[in-house]
Amino acid sequence: MMSNPLEKYEKYKQYLAYVKFLNHWLWDCFGTLTFPASESFDLEFTKKVFKRWLRDISIREGIQVACFFIITHKGITTHIHFLLISHCGERDGEINRTWFIHEKKWEKYWRYHADIDYVRSQLKARKYLAKHIWKHRHDFVEMDFYNTKLLAKEKLDDCSVQLLEDFLNV
Repeated sequence: MMSNPLEKYEKYKQYLAYVKFLNHWLWDCFGTLTFPASESFDLEFTKKVFKRWLRDISIREGIQVACFFIITHKGITTHIHFLLISHCGERDGEINRTWFIHEKKWEKYWRYHADIDYVRSQLKARKYLAKHIWKHRHDFVEMDFYNTKLLAKEKLDDCSVQLLEDFLNV
């Protein structure tokens, strides 16, 4: 437990930095996927299963997805927390975003427990994910991306990010 005020302040600054970093995208959905306690933790296996699940969704739904995700592990429990962007192609050089996400159907594709939902509040979704990185209540935390090309296309410019932050008061 942290009792040093300076250490708490530094950790809080890290948390705000993660929220600010995640402001560079407008996320469509967020989710938490759980591995059963009976599965032994293997980082590469976990990433592989998650990325295969994302690829399968893309193929089944005929869309492209990109996401920022973290893998957390504590004791015998492994979770993947993610923010996801989806789109269904480009028209006249502009990305055609899709807001038609079958979250319940996607949950069924995951062979374990899954909670997936639309992002109703960009700020709350970003804070939720940043909290899991910042709090360090886990034995292990790993951050990664899926489909960096789409993330690069979807990334907001600095002016848009500043307007968004001003609007969200971050």
